[in-house]
Amino acid sequence: MITLGISVLLVGFALNPAIALAGFSLFGADTAVIFPLAISAVAQRKERPAAVNVTALAYLSCVVFLRGPPLLGADAEFFGMHVSFGIALPLVVLSWFMVLLLRSNA
Repeated sequence: MITLGISVLLVGFALNPAIALAGFSLFGADTAVIFPLAISAVAQRKERPAAVNVTALAYLSCVVFLRGPPLLGADAEFFGMHVSFGIALPLVVLSWFMVLLLRSNA
């Protein structure tokens, strides 16, 4: 999760394309690792059946996958690329708090 924050900072504050490319590469690698872990984590939750939890996460990720790029594009059009990708930083911080919350409830 720390590297996810670093990748967002690299992209958001990139001064040249090489730094932005490194940030995007790190961001992609982090996402490729985090998503299977998230599926496993929601399947282990005990409040609801595992199938319901996995379905909810799959639905949420599909909605984000379809709605995220147009929203980022609109933000980039109005505010610029750096601001557009900097919007992800508060979401990364929120995910850190959610991980801490899941750890305390486990």
